[in-house]
Amino acid sequence: MMNSRREVWPLPIRLVLPIALGLIGCIAAQANGQLGGASYPGTGYRLTMPSFYEGEYGDALDGFRSAARSGLRSSQGRWVDSVCYHTMMGECFYHMGQLPQALEQYTVSLNLFMVNKDFLQRVKFAAVPIPKRRPIRPTITWGTTTRVSEPGDYSDSMPTMFGNFNAEQALQQGGIVAPPEFRNVDVVEILRCTALAMSRRRELLGPACQHDPLTTTLLAALGNRPGPVNHWSQTWVTVLLGMAEASAGHAPEAAALLQSSLVIGGRFDHPLTGLALLELGRLSYEQGQHAAALVLFLEASYAAAEYQQPDVMDEALRLGLASFLANGGNGAFPPLAPAAVWATRVKYRQLQASLLTSVAENLVAMRDAAGATRAIAAARQSMARSPMAVGEVGARLHFQNAINNFQLGNAAPGNASLTNAMTFQRHASRWLFHIVVADQLVTGGAITTHTADELYEFLLREPTTSDWTTNTWEALAVTLVPHVLPYEHWLEIAASRRDADRCLEIADALRRHRFYSSLPAGGRLLALRWLL
Repeated sequence: MMNSRREVWPLPIRLVLPIALGLIGCIAAQANGQLGGASYPGTGYRLTMPSFYEGEYGDALDGFRSAARSGLRSSQGRWVDSVCYHTMMGECFYHMGQLPQALEQYTVSLNLFMVNKDFLQRVKFAAVPIPKRRPIRPTITWGTTTRVSEPGDYSDSMPTMFGNFNAEQALQQGGIVAPPEFRNVDVVEILRCTALAMSRRRELLGPACQHDPLTTTLLAALGNRPGPVNHWSQTWVTVLLGMAEASAGHAPEAAALLQSSLVIGGRFDHPLTGLALLELGRLSYEQGQHAAALVLFLEASYAAAEYQQPDVMDEALRLGLASFLANGGNGAFPPLAPAAVWATRVKYRQLQASLLTSVAENLVAMRDAAGATRAIAAARQSMARSPMAVGEVGARLHFQNAINNFQLGNAAPGNASLTNAMTFQRHASRWLFHIVVADQLVTGGAITTHTADELYEFLLREPTTSDWTTNTWEALAVTLVPHVLPYEHWLEIAASRRDADRCLEIADALRRHRFYSSLPAGGRLLALRWLL
């Protein structure tokens, strides 16, 4: 008689494992039938989005915080739907000029994505995308796309496996047994927020982003192409990988990936198309290719309108104006006025206020004082009794009002508006924040002295003609606001390398910065007197 071998498991595993495995047999039937229950991100998140698009950032921040408390939790902690809550909390801080808080939320968001980076493997996707039933392209009034594509239709609720398949391992290692089940998940929104968090983080960290450890981690993870192999959803992974390459400072690789991610199946636009076009525009703009950037920004605005993304529209048209002016454009930037009318008609209040501010900027550049005055009044009215008035849009409007008053010879109101704009910029300037972040990397020992020297040389430069032309209020902020400590750290690095000539250069730059930052207008008036 043969001896039968019986595998002996610990009693809890023998009791629980058959139950856990038995649940898996029901999953396919559950997915193919009507999947009831809540969808994630939840109802609270969806109900908060209109407040965000209205520019009610305080209410929106409270709403996203509340929604986060109802997010899914797995055995590993918060699940991937929390990417959305934290990204949008970051957006609220971002638009109010609270950059450290915004960066913190984007970082939390991307760390949560990393914990759940394989979640696309668990999604039950539709077979293939289909054309969007009611495309809004005929109603776009500020231009016409030249791209040969059509908007695709994508579900905002896809069955996604949630829970732990490996119940035996969880029980043996003392983990939590979470029987696998399908949950309705807005996969597109999660990926949109992931891409947005990556783009914002690159913007806020500036040149230090490529030296940040999270950038390296994201690039490695996305380079492994998480998600179903040879599936149309890989297009969305390509968007994220393109964002990661841009964050790492690999502009050519990023541009190639983002360009290839614009359509699915060679035919359909998707909800990340606008963000990908916007990032392509940024890359072109950063390389001084202003004509190409302008085309990309306009295309981003069309794609964003198709998928009801007024925030992307706003940035695309605002940067489109910057590209138009940097490329030597004269007169009115044609898309702005009709886009502002469109935003008013569809009741996107924040977009309306921002576009009216851009109209004012365009008219100020044209030296049309009367037209600029009317546009400033309209923009001010559009953000009345709104947090926008004390946020980034309001500060931009103050700056344009200052220039317009100076052009009219009204020094007192011009100085008052300039003071308001620069008060905001003291804590919200991107350039100043880049200096702070880089200085923290250096003092924390996260980068080599050679890299530190390169970062300081770039970030602590005196504003160039290009800086003054393309980003005047950033150039003015970095001139007006004292930031002596990074110069001293830079000098310490040169001294530690026994580079006497470099020490003299840095010491001279430090003295100049101390002197000019103590003068009205950062020494611009003194420079003008010397010139005359």
